[in-house]
Amino acid sequence: MAKFQRRLPKKGPMPFRYVLLLSFIFFIFTTAAGLYLVNKEIEPVLMSIAETETQKIASLIINDALKKQLEEEGDTSKLVTASVDKEGKLIDLDSGGVRRMLAGFTDHLQRNLLLAEKGKLESLNIPELNTENQDFIYEIPLGQTTGNVLLGGTGPKIPVRFEMIGHALTDSKTTAEPYGINNALIKINIDVKVNLRVIIPFSSKSTTVSASIPVDIKTVIGDVPDYYNNGGGQPPSIELN
Repeated sequence: MAKFQRRLPKKGPMPFRYVLLLSFIFFIFTTAAGLYLVNKEIEPVLMSIAETETQKIASLIINDALKKQLEEEGDTSKLVTASVDKEGKLIDLDSGGVRRMLAGFTDHLQRNLLLAEKGKLESLNIPELNTENQDFIYEIPLGQTTGNVLLGGTGPKIPVRFEMIGHALTDSKTTAEPYGINNALIKINIDVKVNLRVIIPFSSKSTTVSASIPVDIKTVIGDVPDYYNNGGGQPPSIELN
Protein backbone atom coordinates (compact mmCIF):
# COMPACT_ATOMS: atom_id res chain seq x y z
CA MET A 1 0.00 0.00 0.00
CA ALA A 2 1.49 3.28 -1.11
CA LYS A 3 1.97 5.99 1.47
CA PHE A 4 1.62 9.63 0.56
CA GLN A 5 3.67 12.20 2.47
CA ARG A 6 2.19 15.71 2.71
CA ARG A 7 4.46 18.32 1.25
CA LEU A 8 5.07 21.44 3.34
CA PRO A 9 4.88 24.73 1.45
CA LYS A 10 8.24 26.19 0.63
CA LYS A 11 9.16 29.27 2.65
CA GLY A 12 9.85 32.21 0.42
CA PRO A 13 10.37 35.93 0.90
CA MET A 14 7.48 37.94 2.33
CA PRO A 15 5.45 39.71 -0.32
CA PHE A 16 6.59 43.26 -0.91
CA ARG A 17 3.22 44.76 0.03
CA TYR A 18 3.45 43.17 3.49
CA VAL A 19 6.98 44.45 3.96
CA LEU A 20 5.87 47.94 2.95
CA LEU A 21 2.87 47.85 5.29
CA LEU A 22 4.91 46.65 8.27
CA SER A 23 7.61 49.21 7.58
CA PHE A 24 5.02 51.99 7.45
CA ILE A 25 3.43 50.88 10.75
CA PHE A 26 6.86 50.68 12.40
CA PHE A 27 7.76 54.15 11.10
CA ILE A 28 4.53 55.67 12.41
CA PHE A 29 4.96 54.05 15.81
CA THR A 30 8.61 55.04 16.28
CA THR A 31 7.96 58.58 15.02
CA ALA A 32 5.03 59.05 17.40
CA ALA A 33 7.02 57.65 20.32
CA GLY A 34 10.01 59.83 19.46
CA LEU A 35 7.90 62.97 19.17
CA TYR A 36 6.23 62.23 22.49
CA LEU A 37 9.55 61.77 24.29
CA VAL A 38 11.13 64.82 22.67
CA ASN A 39 8.10 66.97 23.35
CA LYS A 40 7.96 65.82 26.99
CA GLU A 41 11.60 66.77 27.54
CA ILE A 42 11.92 69.87 25.37
CA GLU A 43 8.49 71.53 25.66
CA PRO A 44 9.03 72.92 29.20
CA VAL A 45 12.38 74.41 28.17
CA LEU A 46 10.90 75.92 25.01
CA MET A 47 7.98 77.39 26.96
CA SER A 48 10.29 78.88 29.58
CA ILE A 49 12.36 80.61 26.89
CA ALA A 50 9.24 81.74 25.04
CA GLU A 51 7.70 83.19 28.21
CA THR A 52 10.90 85.09 29.07
CA GLU A 53 11.22 86.57 25.59
CA THR A 54 7.52 87.48 25.49
CA GLN A 55 7.82 89.35 28.78
CA LYS A 56 10.86 91.24 27.46
CA ILE A 57 9.03 92.25 24.29
CA ALA A 58 5.90 93.25 26.20
CA SER A 59 8.00 95.39 28.57
CA LEU A 60 9.62 97.15 25.60
CA ILE A 61 6.17 97.83 24.13
CA ILE A 62 4.90 99.21 27.46
CA ASN A 63 7.88 101.55 27.90
CA ASP A 64 7.70 102.72 24.29
CA ALA A 65 3.96 103.45 24.55
CA LEU A 66 4.52 105.59 27.64
CA LYS A 67 7.50 107.33 26.04
CA LYS A 68 5.45 108.30 22.99
CA GLN A 69 2.58 109.51 25.16
CA LEU A 70 4.91 111.68 27.26
CA GLU A 71 6.35 113.13 24.06
CA GLU A 72 2.84 114.10 23.01
CA GLU A 73 2.11 115.58 26.44
CA GLY A 74 5.25 117.69 26.41
CA ASP A 75 5.97 119.22 29.84
CA THR A 76 4.72 117.02 32.69
CA SER A 77 6.24 119.15 35.44
CA LYS A 78 2.93 120.97 35.86
CA LEU A 79 1.11 117.83 36.98
CA VAL A 80 2.21 118.60 40.54
CA THR A 81 2.43 122.21 41.72
CA ALA A 82 2.99 123.81 45.09
CA SER A 83 1.57 127.14 46.18
CA VAL A 84 1.75 129.16 49.38
CA ASP A 85 -1.19 130.82 51.09
CA LYS A 86 -1.74 132.31 54.55
CA GLU A 87 -2.03 128.86 56.12
CA GLY A 88 1.09 127.43 54.56
CA LYS A 89 2.20 125.46 51.49
CA LEU A 90 -0.40 123.58 49.44
CA ILE A 91 0.24 120.76 46.99
CA ASP A 92 -2.01 120.71 43.93
CA LEU A 93 -2.37 117.71 41.60
CA ASP A 94 -3.66 118.20 38.07
CA SER A 95 -6.07 115.25 38.12
CA GLY A 96 -7.47 116.09 34.69
CA GLY A 97 -3.99 116.09 33.17
CA VAL A 98 -3.15 112.76 34.80
CA ARG A 99 -6.37 111.17 33.50
CA ARG A 100 -5.73 112.52 30.00
CA MET A 101 -2.18 111.17 30.01
CA LEU A 102 -3.37 107.79 31.30
CA ALA A 103 -6.07 107.50 28.63
CA GLY A 104 -3.58 108.34 25.86
CA PHE A 105 -1.04 105.87 27.18
CA THR A 106 -3.64 103.10 27.42
CA ASP A 107 -4.69 103.75 23.82
CA HIS A 108 -1.07 103.62 22.60
CA LEU A 109 -0.39 100.43 24.55
CA GLN A 110 -3.52 98.62 23.42
CA ARG A 111 -2.88 99.45 19.77
CA ASN A 112 0.77 98.41 19.91
CA LEU A 113 0.00 95.11 21.65
CA LEU A 114 -2.53 94.26 18.94
CA LEU A 115 0.09 94.96 16.25
CA ALA A 116 2.60 92.74 18.07
CA GLU A 117 -0.03 90.03 18.42
CA LYS A 118 -0.27 89.98 14.61
CA GLY A 119 3.53 89.86 14.27
CA LYS A 120 3.75 93.41 12.85
CA LEU A 121 6.68 94.49 14.99
CA GLU A 122 8.08 96.68 12.20
CA SER A 123 5.07 98.99 12.53
CA LEU A 124 5.95 99.72 16.17
CA ASN A 125 9.25 101.41 15.25
CA ILE A 126 11.05 100.14 18.36
CA PRO A 127 14.80 99.75 17.61
CA GLU A 128 15.32 97.02 20.24
CA LEU A 129 12.83 94.66 18.56
CA ASN A 130 13.72 92.18 15.81
CA THR A 131 11.43 93.15 12.94
CA GLU A 132 12.48 90.41 10.49
CA ASN A 133 9.84 87.96 11.72
CA GLN A 134 6.38 87.83 10.21
CA ASP A 135 3.24 86.54 11.93
CA PHE A 136 5.15 85.90 15.16
CA ILE A 137 7.27 87.85 17.63
CA TYR A 138 10.28 85.59 18.19
CA GLU A 139 12.04 82.44 16.99
CA ILE A 140 13.77 79.96 19.28
CA PRO A 141 16.55 77.87 17.69
CA LEU A 142 15.98 74.29 18.81
CA GLY A 143 19.63 74.02 19.82
CA GLN A 144 19.02 76.65 22.49
CA THR A 145 17.09 74.09 24.52
CA THR A 146 20.26 72.05 25.02
CA GLY A 147 21.90 74.74 27.13
CA ASN A 148 25.07 74.32 25.08
CA VAL A 149 26.61 77.59 23.90
CA LEU A 150 27.99 76.02 20.74
CA LEU A 151 24.61 74.58 19.76
CA GLY A 152 22.55 77.59 20.86
CA GLY A 153 21.91 78.92 17.35
CA THR A 154 21.55 75.62 15.52
CA GLY A 155 18.57 73.52 14.53
CA PRO A 156 15.13 74.43 13.25
CA LYS A 157 13.55 77.58 14.70
CA ILE A 158 10.38 77.41 16.78
CA PRO A 159 8.03 80.40 16.27
CA VAL A 160 6.61 82.20 19.29
CA ARG A 161 3.42 84.25 19.32
CA PHE A 162 1.23 85.77 22.00
CA GLU A 163 -2.39 86.76 22.39
CA MET A 164 -3.82 89.31 24.79
CA ILE A 165 -6.24 88.03 27.41
CA GLY A 166 -8.71 90.85 27.86
CA HIS A 167 -7.48 94.45 27.81
CA ALA A 168 -4.41 96.12 29.24
CA LEU A 169 -5.14 97.35 32.77
CA THR A 170 -3.67 100.76 33.63
CA ASP A 171 -3.98 103.06 36.61
CA SER A 172 -2.21 106.08 38.10
CA LYS A 173 -0.89 106.27 41.64
CA THR A 174 0.30 109.37 43.49
CA THR A 175 2.41 108.97 46.62
CA ALA A 176 4.02 111.42 49.05
CA GLU A 177 7.10 110.37 51.00
CA PRO A 178 9.06 112.26 53.67
CA TYR A 179 12.27 113.66 52.22
CA GLY A 180 14.83 115.28 54.45
CA ILE A 181 13.66 117.78 57.07
CA ASN A 182 10.08 118.92 56.54
CA ASN A 183 10.18 118.14 52.82
CA ALA A 184 8.10 115.78 50.71
CA LEU A 185 8.83 113.72 47.61
CA ILE A 186 5.75 113.53 45.36
CA LYS A 187 5.67 110.69 42.84
CA ILE A 188 3.18 109.99 40.06
CA ASN A 189 3.43 106.40 38.79
CA ILE A 190 1.61 104.59 36.01
CA ASP A 191 0.78 101.00 36.97
CA VAL A 192 0.33 98.55 34.09
CA LYS A 193 -0.84 94.95 34.03
CA VAL A 194 -1.12 92.92 30.83
CA ASN A 195 -2.33 89.32 30.71
CA LEU A 196 -0.94 87.35 27.76
CA ARG A 197 -1.12 83.84 26.37
CA VAL A 198 2.27 82.66 25.11
CA ILE A 199 1.88 80.29 22.14
CA ILE A 200 4.36 77.83 20.66
CA PRO A 201 3.50 74.85 18.42
CA PHE A 202 1.29 72.36 20.32
CA SER A 203 1.44 74.31 23.59
CA SER A 204 0.42 77.58 25.25
CA LYS A 205 0.72 79.22 28.65
CA SER A 206 -0.72 82.29 30.36
CA THR A 207 1.62 84.91 31.78
CA THR A 208 1.30 88.38 33.30
CA VAL A 209 3.50 91.40 32.65
CA SER A 210 3.33 94.12 35.30
CA ALA A 211 5.16 97.42 35.61
CA SER A 212 5.07 100.57 37.71
CA ILE A 213 6.66 103.47 35.81
CA PRO A 214 7.30 106.92 37.30
CA VAL A 215 6.16 109.80 35.08
CA ASP A 216 6.80 112.72 37.41
CA ILE A 217 8.81 113.17 40.62
CA LYS A 218 8.85 116.47 42.45
CA THR A 219 10.40 117.62 45.71
CA VAL A 220 8.23 120.01 47.71
CA ILE A 221 10.35 122.00 50.13
CA GLY A 222 8.66 123.01 53.36
CA ASP A 223 9.66 125.52 56.00
CA VAL A 224 12.65 124.55 58.14
CA PRO A 225 11.40 123.91 61.70
CA ASP A 226 12.81 125.80 64.67
CA TYR A 227 13.62 122.48 66.38
CA TYR A 228 14.74 119.12 64.99
CA ASN A 229 14.63 115.96 67.12
CA ASN A 230 15.63 113.24 64.58
CA GLY A 231 13.00 110.81 65.88
CA GLY A 232 11.71 109.79 69.30
CA GLY A 233 13.92 108.50 72.07
CA GLN A 234 16.88 110.60 70.88
CA PRO A 235 18.85 113.25 72.78
CA PRO A 236 17.09 116.59 73.39
CA SER A 237 16.15 118.67 70.38
CA ILE A 238 18.53 121.34 69.19
CA GLU A 239 17.34 124.75 68.11
CA LEU A 240 17.89 125.61 64.43
CA ASN A 241 18.74 129.34 64.35
